[in-house]
Amino acid sequence: MRWLLSAAFALASVSAHAIEPKNATYYCTIEAAGGLRYDEQLRKWRSANFKPDKPFVLKLQFLTSTKESMFEGAELRSVNKFRVTVTEAGSTSDSACRNVDDYKSPISVWGDGWLRCNASLTEYSFNRSNNRIMTAYLVGYVDGEDNNNNNNNNNNNTPTVAAGVCTKIN
Repeated sequence: MRWLLSAAFALASVSAHAIEPKNATYYCTIEAAGGLRYDEQLRKWRSANFKPDKPFVLKLQFLTSTKESMFEGAELRSVNKFRVTVTEAGSTSDSACRNVDDYKSPISVWGDGWLRCNASLTEYSFNRSNNRIMTAYLVGYVDGEDNNNNNNNNNNNTPTVAAGVCTKIN
C-alpha cells in the first residue's frame, strides 16, 4: 500500500511538470562542453574541453494533443505534439528541430516533459521539469577524417556534448 501511494504521488508530480499544450519559448545557455579533438602533433584523437556555444532560443509551437501508447501493450496516455525551432542568439533565421525517430512527424512530448529533437546534425534533449538542456553533435571521428575540420565548410567537425539551462521567456 505504501509503494502505491508513493507511485501515485510520483505520477502526480510528473504531470505537474509536463509541457503544457500551448506555445512556449525558452532562452538557453550552454555552461559546459566537451568531446573529442584530433591532436595533430600526437596524430591521435584525444578528449577535449570546448568553449560553450552561443546561447540559443528554443521555440515550441503547439500543434495538437492525442492519446497514444508509449509502447505496444501500454495504456493510452496524453501526448502533446509540437513544432520546434532553434535560433542562435543574434540570428534572425531559425532551424527546424526534427523528430529523432521520424523527421516528418511533429515532436512528441509525453507527461514527463522531455523533448528530443535534431537540428543541423545536433540532437537537443530538454527537460521542462528542471529546465536543463543537453546537446550532442556526434559527427566527425567515425568518418575516418583525422582532422578537426569539415571538408564542406571548414567548421569544426569534432564530436561534442554540451549541457546548460533554459529560461522560459513566454
